Amino acid sequence: MKTRSKRLLLLAGAIVFIGGLLYFRGDLLPEDEAVAEVKKPLRVLPPKPKPLPAEVTALPVAAEASAGLGAKDGSAEDDLATIELLLSSYGRNHGGHPTGENEEITAALLGKNDKRVAYLQRGGSYLDQAGRLLDRWGHPYVFHSLTANWTELRSAGPDGELFTTDDVVRGGSEAE
Repeated sequence: MKTRSKRLLLLAGAIVFIGGLLYFRGDLLPEDEAVAEVKKPLRVLPPKPKPLPAEVTALPVAAEASAGLGAKDGSAEDDLATIELLLSSYGRNHGGHPTGENEEITAALLGKNDKRVAYLQRGGSYLDQAGRLLDRWGHPYVFHSLTANWTELRSAGPDGELFTTDDVVRGGSEAE
């Protein structure tokens, strides 16, 4: 008898449990009292980024800098100071200097960046076919990012060999 009463109790408990499930699902409620299912998204997606403008906007500094780079009345130090100014301007607008190899940094300065803003004009004698920024002797500059806002700039100088006595180096300064 004890076994039979245990079975009945288990069966009654199961019936109550299933009835409770059906009730809370809304199957046993009249239609006007049905509980609306709340569907939450699995995760909240960030807003879609704004589309990039179709064209690159050249800043006023781009024309000035482009005219100054490699100018006959200028010096290699002037050229490096101009590039440093461009990197600082870029850093203030984009949260840090562009990074990477010469081609990548030059592309960012030419407008291939998230804001599509150019800090340098295309087509000057300071650019080679590969899209690298060249010193006044036609050699690619070397960029060494020390921090997000501090880049060492190096020109190989007239001999075209890096790390010789005629190299022109500007250590950069942290953007304020």
